Amino acid sequence: MEASQLIRTLSTNNPLHYGIIQGLLYVPELPESSPCGSDVISLIPVNVTTLADFPSYNYPFIGIAPWTTAPCVSSYLASMRASKVRGAIFFHPNNSTAQPPPVSDPSWSLGDGGQWKSANDFPVYAISGMLGSFILDELAQYSGNMSQVPYGTELVQIYDPQDSIRLYARMDVSNNSGIPSLWVFLIIVLAILLAVVLITSLIMRLIQRRHRMLLQRRVASGEVDLEALGIKRLKVPQEHLDKMPQYTFTSRAEATDPAHVSETATRQVPFSQPTCPICLDDFVDNETIVRELPCNHIFHPECIDPFLRDNSSLCPMCKKSALPPGYCPVEVTNLMVRRERLIRRMRQRVHQTGAPPTPSGRFSAAMLALHRRMHRESFGMTEHRRASSMSHALGSELHTMVRNVTHHEAPPPEVEAQGAAARRAWRRERLAREQARTYDEQENTARAVDVSRPLCKLTDTNLATKLADESSGRRIAGRIIPSLE
Repeated sequence: MEASQLIRTLSTNNPLHYGIIQGLLYVPELPESSPCGSDVISLIPVNVTTLADFPSYNYPFIGIAPWTTAPCVSSYLASMRASKVRGAIFFHPNNSTAQPPPVSDPSWSLGDGGQWKSANDFPVYAISGMLGSFILDELAQYSGNMSQVPYGTELVQIYDPQDSIRLYARMDVSNNSGIPSLWVFLIIVLAILLAVVLITSLIMRLIQRRHRMLLQRRVASGEVDLEALGIKRLKVPQEHLDKMPQYTFTSRAEATDPAHVSETATRQVPFSQPTCPICLDDFVDNETIVRELPCNHIFHPECIDPFLRDNSSLCPMCKKSALPPGYCPVEVTNLMVRRERLIRRMRQRVHQTGAPPTPSGRFSAAMLALHRRMHRESFGMTEHRRASSMSHALGSELHTMVRNVTHHEAPPPEVEAQGAAARRAWRRERLAREQARTYDEQENTARAVDVSRPLCKLTDTNLATKLADESSGRRIAGRIIPSLE
């Protein structure tokens, strides 16, 4: 018979750590001086199985007895302790429910504060009174010889008639349940999630490290310019500035004359660049020391060196990097990798779709300007080319004007005595006056052309003569009073 849900543990003492408590069932015999009364003795059948019903005492035993008064229960425990039982089972005789009272019920107390649990080195269990009475009745039926037990005639034909049949109990206390508890399940789930997170994090770190190494190699090979793409502001160290060529300025016009060619300290510049773009001061032929960047633009060393060393590594004229190819003075980060990948994908999208991508919150103003510039460079917009040519022509005209003002008109002596700042201010004022004079001349020329141009072609000679007279009258009146024109 199985009763896994009908048993409670009152004491968990198990010094030998048995995983399974098993043994032959019996009812302990109490001495005549036992405190148990006749009412307790009447609960136990007369022919119930006791230790005397076993041929020897070398078997493992489990005692069973009713739980009545505290002295009586203590007497039963003492008898079981003397027999060295593997375990003990108690029940309330007046309990008719299917389960025994809970362990916290006061009826399981012996009035010693629970010391009886530590005094007995075997586990104690509780069953319901109905089940306890049933087991006692069964112990009474299987306490005799083979011929006296139920179905004895059939058993004699199978077993030796001299053998004995007794009740055997087995209680599994190893708690080897196939279904884990809730806490164990939660711990397993958390451990699996933690392992997944750790493995994912490790894989992501390895992937990011590989991307950083690839970008570092591309930067080292000169394929990527971090500052030109707006990814990282770079600066040129002083040791690299010292390696850039520095020589005496010689213009093309002067270099054509062999008398002006000096030693190796001079060099002809590839661009027609007579002034320093930073300080706007003129280069004096065969006298001014200039610094040439890798893009072949020249500057005063005292102007360009602080700019490259403290502000940016890009040329102020053409925005090309002044750093050596493959030089990257900063450590490549994941943010640099993401921005470089984003720019590369946007370039591919521009070349594939033929239109700039739609701006969103992720794109900064600099990236949007980069898209537009790449789109114009890739597809050559007509209006952009026209505006670029006009800007180039205007820039050339202004550059020619600046050069004419610079070379043909020298500042007054009092301005020369005040230094380079005063000379630059005088040139700016002079340039503004020249521009204003040029604009006035262009306006007068355009007005004269507009006045001399006929509004329409008339076929009627008389009407044309009349309109010509009126037009000439308006022009004469307009010359006298400009507001009437």
